[in-house]
Amino acid sequence: MTHKSAPSMAVDEFGLLSAIWILSCNDQISYMTYQGLTHRLGLPIEYDVRSIIARHGELFRPTVPNTRLDEWKQAMVADTHLPSWIREKTDPSERLATINALQPDDLFRNQFRAEANAPPADLEIIKWGLDHIERLRSAQAQLREEKIKKWTSMRIPLLSVVVGLAAVLTGAFLQWASISTQRATQAQTLEVQRQLKYYEVELKPKLEGYSSLMTSMNEASKNADQGVDDATSASFDKANVTFSTLEPFLTKSARETVRNKMISYFINCNKLMKDKSPKNSEAHNQARSSALNDLYEMQDRLFEVLFPQ
Repeated sequence: MTHKSAPSMAVDEFGLLSAIWILSCNDQISYMTYQGLTHRLGLPIEYDVRSIIARHGELFRPTVPNTRLDEWKQAMVADTHLPSWIREKTDPSERLATINALQPDDLFRNQFRAEANAPPADLEIIKWGLDHIERLRSAQAQLREEKIKKWTSMRIPLLSVVVGLAAVLTGAFLQWASISTQRATQAQTLEVQRQLKYYEVELKPKLEGYSSLMTSMNEASKNADQGVDDATSASFDKANVTFSTLEPFLTKSARETVRNKMISYFINCNKLMKDKSPKNSEAHNQARSSALNDLYEMQDRLFEVLFPQ
């Protein structure tokens, strides 16, 4: 079997039409199969040669009569008038099946070789057909050129309109983008200023007051644990003063809750300071634990109110 190179799907239809015309004029067998034509011209199997034949009824007849086909089948079975694509099937059973499967619409004929066993066409007919195909090519090229000219004549003014519209839209978009950027920058600046003001006016005093209060309260428990009366009282005073700076940030309910915890804490600190039990004894640890529990409860409540999540 002859090996053919892989065909390209990009086929010049008029060049292909010329090749089909010459083959149909000169071939020894006046009948041609679409499959054989695809095989001989190296076309892709899926290439639609039928539509080319059908579009040019002035050159070809797209089918053959049943009686003609039966006669040709008998000749092929007798191993005569075999087209090349059937001859290449070396398996006798496969060849016979291929011949028997042929239908009238699997074949076509040259319009000038319509009779059975028609001889090759005259040179004048071949030339007429080639000239006719060239006229078709020229007519299509002219039509395509006219379409291009028409499109070009419309495209230039249209392009001018598009360019002008694009310029207007681009200018509007740039202006909108500039305004949007300015607004975003202003909003960002305002947000930064708001956060700074919040930090300076509210958050910073809260943080400083909370830290100072917790320091005073812890000092009070340490001083009470060591039994230093004056230092413990000083820590109580400092805690009270510091708490007063936080009161503006607290609701009435929160103030009362935190204040009661502070008083309870102070009372337990005084009990711890006056406790005469030995250090690390169960009684001493119990007094110390009571004071610390009040401190931790007050600390949690105050933190929750000052710094809500």
